[in-house]
Amino acid sequence: MDGQAAEALAFLDEAKQAVSQLEEAKARKQSLSQMELRLKKQLSSEEKAVSDQIAGTIRKRKEEVSSSYDKEISEAQEQLRKLKSRKERAKRAGKKERIQEETAQIREESRALREEFKTLLKKNRVPGFCRKSWFFTVFMPRGIWQRIVNGSLALLVLFILPYLIFSWLPTGNPIILSGLHLVFFMVFGGAYLFLNEHVKYKYIDALRRAADMRRMLEQNERKMRLIASSVKRDPNEEHYDLGDFNYSIAKTEAQIEEIGNKKQEALQTFEAVTRHVIEDEIREGSRQKIERLKAEIEKNNQELLEASNQVSTLSIQVTDKYAGRLGKENLQADILEQISKQLQSGSAQTVTDAVNNYRSSRS
Repeated sequence: MDGQAAEALAFLDEAKQAVSQLEEAKARKQSLSQMELRLKKQLSSEEKAVSDQIAGTIRKRKEEVSSSYDKEISEAQEQLRKLKSRKERAKRAGKKERIQEETAQIREESRALREEFKTLLKKNRVPGFCRKSWFFTVFMPRGIWQRIVNGSLALLVLFILPYLIFSWLPTGNPIILSGLHLVFFMVFGGAYLFLNEHVKYKYIDALRRAADMRRMLEQNERKMRLIASSVKRDPNEEHYDLGDFNYSIAKTEAQIEEIGNKKQEALQTFEAVTRHVIEDEIREGSRQKIERLKAEIEKNNQELLEASNQVSTLSIQVTDKYAGRLGKENLQADILEQISKQLQSGSAQTVTDAVNNYRSSRS
């Protein structure tokens, strides 16, 4: 091997060594980049775990603070509900008693009228059915309402009932309908005329006095209903001795308000102080690990920067020193080894010849 080939081989050995150093630097840079990603992922995961633990702990502790006060408020509200219910029952009982008191005289008048009513009819030997309300409505109606009822009964009995019976019969002969009307007129009309003639007018004086008594009883009933309605609508509670209930209700309402204020203060204190203490305690537990990861990331970043600078420097050196003679595309360890074989076998004496032979062998 002459001196020219030896110089070419020495040049190629230098190139291979430089390329090898460059590849090692690139591999180190790649490894450091991957390490950076892993470290940052670990740091992010650790910080998220800390944040989740802080959020969960704060939420749980805050709920515990709130629920303890809510339990007290709920118990006080239940007590308040019971007090109001007892007050309402006492108020209803008081109104009922007040109604009894304010209607006592009217009820006594009504009781006396009923006794007088019975005595009057019994004394005059008026038949028992004449004491019924329907008798006075049918035979001695008073006012528009009773006359309307009386007319409606007559219409029902004399016209509607015969027609309904006729509609159920299998025949449609109008004579049957006329016959039914005639029968109802005769039966019910005759009964009405008979009772009107032989009962009503026979005991007319006693029945008129009895009707007046019934009217007075109805007036008393209306008066009592008005009194009862007035008492029920009256919002004034002074009549019912509810002072103890009102005191207990006011005391319980004040207690509920006080508990609510304490709850608000406790939550404000929690937000202003306690939550920061919890955060500091949890962060302190993971502080060393997070600081270690940050330190490793910082160290790795410094090494990555150095590796990047080394790759850049070596890339420039390799390009400047070897790309001109070998071609940039040939600056790879395996290709340089193939080119070296061209010189070692004697197929080429110079670098340029060796490169050309390698290209020819590849084409």
